[in-house]
Amino acid sequence: MSFSVIIPCNCVKEGTINYPDFWDKLRVFFGEIEVKDAYRDDKELTRKVMEWQFCEHQGIALEYHMSQSVTRWNQHIEETYPNRFLNFKKFIPDYNMYVRDDYDKKQALIELEELHELEGFVHEYRFNQFKELLETAIELDQEIYW
Repeated sequence: MSFSVIIPCNCVKEGTINYPDFWDKLRVFFGEIEVKDAYRDDKELTRKVMEWQFCEHQGIALEYHMSQSVTRWNQHIEETYPNRFLNFKKFIPDYNMYVRDDYDKKQALIELEELHELEGFVHEYRFNQFKELLETAIELDQEIYW
């Protein structure tokens, strides 16, 4: 099973959004544009939203797909490295539809690199995903929505 990980782009913050004439029927939720509840059954509106180019990042967010197994990382770290990588553990989601802002992304990246050295290349793909998420969120100064 997998879920989408969203990092909002900075286009709203920077004022570079191409707003459609139906913007009043939309909202930004967890970094994504969606149709407001009152208009959910409007298939024509849904089609317009899907076709509209809001910015260069379609949907005003950068989206990644990851397996649910990422939630097991906290258990692995706690069992293998008790009382270490505490900041990085806060970066890892507990469940889907999750956002957490009580950790330092730069410190989490440092801890990820240290953990990567200890773990070797066993989980190379996952380490690279985590690194890309953290680096992107740092660069854009945004939260990560799991």
